[in-house]
Amino acid sequence: MNVHHFLAARSLRAVSVGLLFVLLGGCGSDDLATVQGLVTLDGQPLAEVEVQFIPDIEQDTVGPPISAYTDQFGRFQTVNDSRGGMVAGTYRVCINDARAMMPGGGMDATSGEPVENGPSRSAPVRVRVPQHYSDVNRTPFRDLRIEPGEQSHNFPLTSLKRTP
Repeated sequence: MNVHHFLAARSLRAVSVGLLFVLLGGCGSDDLATVQGLVTLDGQPLAEVEVQFIPDIEQDTVGPPISAYTDQFGRFQTVNDSRGGMVAGTYRVCINDARAMMPGGGMDATSGEPVENGPSRSAPVRVRVPQHYSDVNRTPFRDLRIEPGEQSHNFPLTSLKRTP
């Protein structure tokens, strides 16, 4: 290989590597969203529930579902990390009762890890979240537009009150 071929090949490699960094740069955290907010039930903060953001493929949003868990004050925040995060797009949001999902405990609002709150339950737990909020096809929280960057969305739930 002569010097001209060597320099041309080296320049081509440098341009290819540079182009790869530019293309991958579009997949960085600047394109991801972080959502924080409050979940309430009948106006009261709802602790230990899962807030699940499900990409709406009917609206051409592609990505993994993202979950966050409320703390004792009903607050939640999604987390982006080295594994990825929430992409911009349109989502359906389901609210699930983490206490009912985890026998003997709930979920830590920061880590999403199970937390033991006492002895294992053998009796069924009353689900605090009305069922339609947990159903992706019936949730009233549809067509939620998520943009890149930080934003706030609150989810006010109402219980189903039965009249005599």
